Amino acid sequence: MYSEGGGKGIKARWRERHREGSGYISLRPVQSSMDNKFPSLSIVLFGSSSSVQFGHENLLLGEKQTHVENTEVSRIEPLQKKISECHISVFNMIDLHEAELYLDCVHGQLVNENEIHVFIFVVRLGQLSNDDKMSLEWLQSVFGAKVLQFVMILFTYEREEECNTIKDDLKRNPDLEQLLEKCGGRYLTCNKMMNNQSEMRDLMKKIEHLFNENQQQCFTGEMPNTASIRKKELESSEHQCGKNSVFFSLISIKHTP
Repeated sequence: MYSEGGGKGIKARWRERHREGSGYISLRPVQSSMDNKFPSLSIVLFGSSSSVQFGHENLLLGEKQTHVENTEVSRIEPLQKKISECHISVFNMIDLHEAELYLDCVHGQLVNENEIHVFIFVVRLGQLSNDDKMSLEWLQSVFGAKVLQFVMILFTYEREEECNTIKDDLKRNPDLEQLLEKCGGRYLTCNKMMNNQSEMRDLMKKIEHLFNENQQQCFTGEMPNTASIRKKELESSEHQCGKNSVFFSLISIKHTP
């Protein structure tokens, strides 16, 4: 069900494998004597754009990218970054819960072609909105409930003083507390610009910890796709309704005087 990150007694390491003529990177596990190190990571960022500030200084997202909308087929091309000696493929899914994208396409491209180490949920510190709640619900609808064990919340701020009250904010806001509980209590703070090297190093450590917590396993295409399952159930239901409609129509014609 999961993709194993390494053999018994051996720490897993990940490296890039470029596929000729394709616009994405696939990851595979390799053995290494270097414990707890990641030569490469594959991460997904999702949430609302109001929680981040795009720009060339942004170490994770860079300049704002224009997503393809209102189409059944689109690709999310990864950004290639390097932080703390880690080569990172960043899939930007910010605001995608608002786009009219074909869910099976999004799911298929990401997890069938890549092994995701973490889904990072960006939330503006102290400003939890309905849009934020929808983001997490959308993620679950696309990737299934299992995705939650790979989700980490990244609370963003504009002023450092905002971080001083985060624990009080969690206690005062039941919705925020519930959201955090769904994500296993995993969170980190970071400025909106995401340009602080120290915070990025802390983020890499958190991702490493989560990877070990998940027994060095990644989220893969072998996990149940809720969106696909629901679609098949709906198609089956509609097909059955159609058959019943024809059946009762024939009965009605047969008994017409």
